[in-house]
Amino acid sequence: MFGIFIKEFMITKDLKLVLFFVALMVMYWLKNKLFKKVVLYIIKRTPTTLDDDMYPLFSQLINLCIFGTVIVSTLLRFGVDVKSIMATAGVGSLAIAFALKDTLTNVLAGIMIMADRPFRIGDNVKLSSGEFVIVLDIGLRRTKFLFNEDVVAEGIKVNKDSVLIIPNVDLVKHKVYNYSYANELKMRNKGGI
Repeated sequence: MFGIFIKEFMITKDLKLVLFFVALMVMYWLKNKLFKKVVLYIIKRTPTTLDDDMYPLFSQLINLCIFGTVIVSTLLRFGVDVKSIMATAGVGSLAIAFALKDTLTNVLAGIMIMADRPFRIGDNVKLSSGEFVIVLDIGLRRTKFLFNEDVVAEGIKVNKDSVLIIPNVDLVKHKVYNYSYANELKMRNKGGI
């Protein structure tokens, strides 16, 4: 008799839904606390800085996957047919991808720059347009440079300490001369480092 009471009263659809949400919240908490601590511990122990730069991007992608799973699972729990929603989302994401083509191209170029490391923050570089600049920041969509001398760029006089912002796709397509890296290689060959 007691087993029937528990089965009929306690294990309802609402209780299953609450338990499902609690399990998902625990997964999200574990991702944010334990996973983050483990990954940051590993990142600090690696000699490269690529993983430091890519961690925020991958963390956001993992959050997106978790929330997508939560939404789809919740809809399935309520008996909603998600096939049509997923098809609509696929077509919608294709339309968004076409609309954001230039932005996505710059983001992929930024990832390539971060992976290849043709220059680092603080390096003295010469751009294909002829300007001598110092790398200030390498972002996913654009890179910032600091002019280290007064120049005339595109017919306009640019003062020293002005900031030049270039989309990453332009940096990937054109030559960039890195003088700091060349000096570092010379020091290595001489046995200085």
